[in-house]
Amino acid sequence: MAKVIKNSYICILIQMFMKGFFKMLLASFVGTSFALIIAVFLFMGIIGSMVALSSSSVVSEVKPNSLIKINLSSIVSDYQEQDPMGSLSSMDFQSLNNKPMQLIDAVKAINEAALDPAVKLIYINAAETVIPLSNLEELRCALQNFREISGKPVVAYMNNLYTLSSYYIASVADKVYMNSDGTVMVSGVGANLFFLKDCLDWAGVDVQLIRHGKYKSAGEMFVANKISEANREQYESYFNSMWGVIASAVASSREVEIDRLDNLVHNLGLKNALSMLENKLVDDTLSLSGMEERLTTLMGVEKFKEVNMISLEEYASITVKENLKAKERVALVYADGEIVLNGKGLQVEMPTRQSLSAGLLWNLRAPSRLL
Repeated sequence: MAKVIKNSYICILIQMFMKGFFKMLLASFVGTSFALIIAVFLFMGIIGSMVALSSSSVVSEVKPNSLIKINLSSIVSDYQEQDPMGSLSSMDFQSLNNKPMQLIDAVKAINEAALDPAVKLIYINAAETVIPLSNLEELRCALQNFREISGKPVVAYMNNLYTLSSYYIASVADKVYMNSDGTVMVSGVGANLFFLKDCLDWAGVDVQLIRHGKYKSAGEMFVANKISEANREQYESYFNSMWGVIASAVASSREVEIDRLDNLVHNLGLKNALSMLENKLVDDTLSLSGMEERLTTLMGVEKFKEVNMISLEEYASITVKENLKAKERVALVYADGEIVLNGKGLQVEMPTRQSLSAGLLWNLRAPSRLL
């Protein structure tokens, strides 16, 4: 009898447990489903907002009496791989319109603007840039040609000046302005070298360097504790050449003597906006609001919000188009990676784990590949 009661009690407990289990399971399923539905709607709302925000700022035409704004920090020197999901990688919606621009597109857009009657002037926001000097020279020449061919003005503005490259571009402008409270931290061109021989000696590491020629200095850091005379000679030759290009261009544009400019830069004589003004390297010092007023006057409107401002990226998207009907074409292969020698000959090993060989380049020469 006791056994029957015990079994009945266990059955009751099992039934109660199963009822509670299924209730909890059903509640969990309903709650999870509800949460997923909400998450899906939220995700769709976020994507819709991003798309709407991005498309709302797309410019389809260049209005008459327009000003082109160039942000130096948004221009990259080489090929920029396009990421189709790149615009979704950040919650900063404003960054959707700040995509890097290739130098070749920037130069083409500036050349187009020189002949475009809708463009009245170019405004350069001389922010920091990491573009190499050779590429900067190409951009500067395009801006110089814009002035000479069109007769339209170029205006540049700097909040602060931390790199010589930024001023090299800004100096091409008809008028250069700087923030009244701006700081200047510009030195000449140079390099910082470090040597590991003493550290390797302390660790008991002996480096055997094989090289041919005294100017082969790539491995010098492992076998010396200071720069060799040959390495110093080639570095000085390289940097003196770079400085010569920069100084002569700036001195010509700003009508200052090269020796005076050389002395100011290499002795850190430029510290703030006032020192830039005193040495005739800028035309005036203005706050950002003051610069907006100056642009308003130049564009012949009453309020700054009436200025038809278009970024160089937007202008390029409208005017720089590929000519698909061209009869003659050139195959351009862009390879970025390490050159290695293996059983297949010389190859370029790229970060994308793809390799480019001489045979592949030879195959691209076939006329059918260029059609």
